[in-house]
Amino acid sequence: MRTAHSTELQDEPEGSPTDPSRPTPPKPRTTAAAGACGLARQGLTQRTHGPLRCTRVAPEFISQPITPTAGTFDARAMSTGVPGLPAGFAWAGETFAIVELLERWKHTSREGSYAQGDVYLRRHYYRLKMSDGSVWTVYVLRQTPRSGSPKQRWFLLERAGPPPTS
Repeated sequence: MRTAHSTELQDEPEGSPTDPSRPTPPKPRTTAAAGACGLARQGLTQRTHGPLRCTRVAPEFISQPITPTAGTFDARAMSTGVPGLPAGFAWAGETFAIVELLERWKHTSREGSYAQGDVYLRRHYYRLKMSDGSVWTVYVLRQTPRSGSPKQRWFLLERAGPPPTS
């Protein structure tokens, strides 16, 4: 039996436990990268589909301000105290429309240097599928920092997917 590092392939032992003279067919092999992408769960193996490659792209850290499309905010959400998600954003000289809201969450922190300080809602995060096929993680600040622009509240945290067109 050959056992290898987790990123390499593993072979099944020679011979069958019931009949040592009859070799056991090797177990379908998958790579660690294929397993990470869920290809192994879909039944795809190297034996049936050749070398498997993970097509997921790690998100690119951006951390830049973005400009929401004017006049497209969700007024219903804003009436409940939640920031209204616009229909799109302008970034790097291009305008991108939001195709789908994939996920949302909030970030809170304590005010002051002691643990007993009041808890305040600081940021709302959104994971969005954009018109170019990329997935963006954006956030909006509930309060602008004293040193920042009061109009700049939306930021592109990270981007995954096709490269931006230039």
